[in-house]
Amino acid sequence: MKLLKTCFVFYALVVTTLRAQNTDLAKITLRWQLGYHKTLNEKPAKWLNSTVPGAVQLDVMRGENYKQPYWYGENWQQFIWMEPYFFTYKTSFKKPDLKSGQKLFFVSKGIDYEFKISLNGKLLWEQEGMFAPVNLDLTNSLLDQNELTITLMPVPTVAGARQTQSHYRDNAGKSAKPAVSYGWDWHPRLITRGIWDDTYLEIRENSYLENVYVDYDLNEALTTAKVNINADGQNLQGTNYKWTLKDASGKTVLSKEGSFLANTLRTGDSLKNIALWWPNGYGKSTLYASTFEFFDKDKKLIEKREAKVGFRRIKLIMSEGGWIEPQIFPKTRSVAPANLEVNGKRIFAKGSNWVHPEIFPGIMNRETYEKQINMAVEANFNIFRVWGGGITNKESFFDLCDEKGILVWQEFPLACNLYPDEPKYLAVLEQEARSIVKRVKPHASIAIWCGGNELFNEWSGMTEQSLPLRLLNRVCYEMDPQTPFIYTSPLFGMAH
Repeated sequence: MKLLKTCFVFYALVVTTLRAQNTDLAKITLRWQLGYHKTLNEKPAKWLNSTVPGAVQLDVMRGENYKQPYWYGENWQQFIWMEPYFFTYKTSFKKPDLKSGQKLFFVSKGIDYEFKISLNGKLLWEQEGMFAPVNLDLTNSLLDQNELTITLMPVPTVAGARQTQSHYRDNAGKSAKPAVSYGWDWHPRLITRGIWDDTYLEIRENSYLENVYVDYDLNEALTTAKVNINADGQNLQGTNYKWTLKDASGKTVLSKEGSFLANTLRTGDSLKNIALWWPNGYGKSTLYASTFEFFDKDKKLIEKREAKVGFRRIKLIMSEGGWIEPQIFPKTRSVAPANLEVNGKRIFAKGSNWVHPEIFPGIMNRETYEKQINMAVEANFNIFRVWGGGITNKESFFDLCDEKGILVWQEFPLACNLYPDEPKYLAVLEQEARSIVKRVKPHASIAIWCGGNELFNEWSGMTEQSLPLRLLNRVCYEMDPQTPFIYTSPLFGMAH
């Protein structure tokens, strides 16, 4: 077989160390405590102060004077006892002074992994999955003084899974929990759990927004875009909005205002002479600024959502000479498309595998990400393959990639396992995949969706016919059809 002339190049990099902003709703910060117990209904013997976002291991380590640093030598072994235990977060708060029609929501952008939420002893919510956010209306269950608890189930395991360091990841084979924390060649066995992303109470008006995002269609010449603002929420009929789009210099290039006729809105206009977003080394990573202001029926500002928009077109296309292979009969499938085309130009994709830069995702923030991403820019990288054994990163990761021109090859949390065709697993996977795509797709940097890591080989045994991969392909096609999708990495003709 002839050597393909162009390909993806990734240098091994192992690191161990807003998008949309909601600017006006009243947020209430909570103070948390954490306790652990052997059975679901047992009460913790003691309560420790908890840092949120964070991880249960870090709270116990601080509260009970464990060895530090937790990642040094064999210190990870001091946490193994936690794996079959239940952990409960609790917080107390007074009922806020809600005006007529206002509601109080509990909001969390991420709780790892399976959990139950109760208010004043009443179960309100159950969920498996760390990437689907929680938006829970507490209003009708409030007392004057309230106690909210989140109980985490024991870590997912698989009966009969191999327990050696090199195979302990088998325990992640029936859950959508990233496999890395079960133990990897570069990662200790530290199975994360806890509230790992921003979590708070939020006072909302009777009419409130749920989602706001911009999408667009580029013409063939990439000079004009049909730009749309999309919004949805509850009780929006008769409320008002104003949307502006400004270019990189701050000049308003599009503006729309009007009233909601229903609980959904889709409107927009054509924008000519657009400045394109380019990856690092190929031009400016130009971002436009979108501002969506939401007003009640009396024209009082309720909320403002701000986001960045980058105009680009990304494709995976066949490599030069790819169609002439194989050269003998029976003529069959050639190697996968392995050239990345951005804005009609083939680019040389150079970068690294990306793993989250802290063992515990809860302590990562924009500063953590920026330190690593700046080094990648200085090394002239233009792409990260976000490895399927790890997490889908927080919003600030994608914000920085947008700003600095780093493309993102985003894998779903499947790695080195034969994931099942079972309905329970597929339901959780679909919930998680839809949450991930919904959050990430507006970013200019998202370049490829990928089913996961090393799934087409003897230790995983999956194929294109495996239901989890067929499901992920469907979700990506339905929600983000313009972004390329591949089933796994590596594929024949494309290494990782």
